Amino acid sequence: MIAILRLIALAIGLATVVFVTLWLGLLAAKRAELSEDWSEKVRPGSREDYVRAGLDAYRARVMPRLAAAIYGTALVSLALIGYLAIKS
Repeated sequence: MIAILRLIALAIGLATVVFVTLWLGLLAAKRAELSEDWSEKVRPGSREDYVRAGLDAYRARVMPRLAAAIYGTALVSLALIGYLAIKS
């Protein structure tokens, strides 16, 4: 029982590290893209406001999908490991 709890804790920890790493990388890439987009086209308002609004919209759209993909994969992996352990 303790081994299963350790495996679950390890999977959640690794999934969290992967999630945070990917999330920060995606945000940095989107920030650079929005900043470049603002520079190429004449836009009203400041660059900071434009980038912030774009990141807020991006965050609302991508964060739930990324979380579902990362943690869903971890959950399915744990379920598969549990199933194979019980079956054999």
